[in-house]
Amino acid sequence: MKILLLATALLTVSSFAASDAWTSKDGRTAQLELVKTTGEGDDLAGEFRMKNGKTVKIKMADLDEASAEKLQTAAAALVKEDDTAEAGAASVFDDIIDGNLVKLDGKKLKDCKDFAKPTKYYIFYYTASWCGPCQQFTPSLVKFYNETKPNNNNFELILISSDQDE
Repeated sequence: MKILLLATALLTVSSFAASDAWTSKDGRTAQLELVKTTGEGDDLAGEFRMKNGKTVKIKMADLDEASAEKLQTAAAALVKEDDTAEAGAASVFDDIIDGNLVKLDGKKLKDCKDFAKPTKYYIFYYTASWCGPCQQFTPSLVKFYNETKPNNNNFELILISSDQDE
């Protein structure tokens, strides 16, 4: 069980993009991940993800000189990236996730509407060779994987077996 928890923690940590230090004009610094940019010129702003997962929009005019320059450079790089990427490339998981995410709020599950769309998905499949329903489901999962994985590098399937060595 400890190995499972460690593996899950490592995969979760590795799925987050690196954050960077951004400084406001008044000297406050925060570790934020730039998600996207909006606007141009004086209206340029960045949408940043905080450590807690929430996003915040910061105008370039509110950043110090070094951070403003970093935002301009990132905006130019993102435009190039968008130009070379497929226009409107959607994930096969968008329809599945849309409207189906929940989060724990106290002791109740509530709809999660303010989530940041991940760039990579991890599917954890818990199974055992002695489990009848698992034996029935696994072939369809293998078929899904073989059909979907070659064209999508945005997900990984992780098999977790509860079989024990004899």
